[in-house]
Amino acid sequence: MDFSHLLEEYTARGCKGLGELLPKMDFDDPRCLNLYRQAGTFGLAVLFDMQDRPTGYGLRDHFGLPRLDRALRLCPETIFIGHGPTLWAEISGEVPRDNRCGYPEGPVAPGGAVPRLMRKYPNLWADISAGSGDNALTRDPDFGVEFLDEFQDRLMFGSDSCKRSDVDSVWMTVDLIRDLRENRRLSEEAREKLKWRNATELLGLDV
Repeated sequence: MDFSHLLEEYTARGCKGLGELLPKMDFDDPRCLNLYRQAGTFGLAVLFDMQDRPTGYGLRDHFGLPRLDRALRLCPETIFIGHGPTLWAEISGEVPRDNRCGYPEGPVAPGGAVPRLMRKYPNLWADISAGSGDNALTRDPDFGVEFLDEFQDRLMFGSDSCKRSDVDSVWMTVDLIRDLRENRRLSEEAREKLKWRNATELLGLDV
């Protein structure tokens, strides 16, 4: 299907990206690949959610994320922004079969699909929002800091919430960044990239 007439309209109106994309489909389904490619042609980053379970929403993949690997390889001009429980569970080389769409606990084992794919593909980015992103970065604090430092140019702050009531509390991602600052666990330059610089540069925002 040709989406160009829609994408032309959206970009003309100021659209900067596409998402949150979360159909209950295989990540490399031909229909998804078609949409990824067309989004890339129009310079639109694709923010996707992965929540691999029989019910609920989110793109699907096998352990080790081979379908995401294939999409990244076949759509090199498209920027993908990773998000969601299944993606962040795969930060570890050991992913519990009964908690792949939740918040696994304990140390992060070497060999995780997320760091492997981010090293392999420059078009894979991620947002660190929601409980899934926060859990991935805090379940093993030392690894979390190393991950943020290594991929500081392709990670972005997010809240994953539009609720007005959330302004009454310190959001978990804000709390994480404050902790990194107060305990001097990440450079100021890296924190600025996470907080706003990466997103503004990727999306071409005026600041």
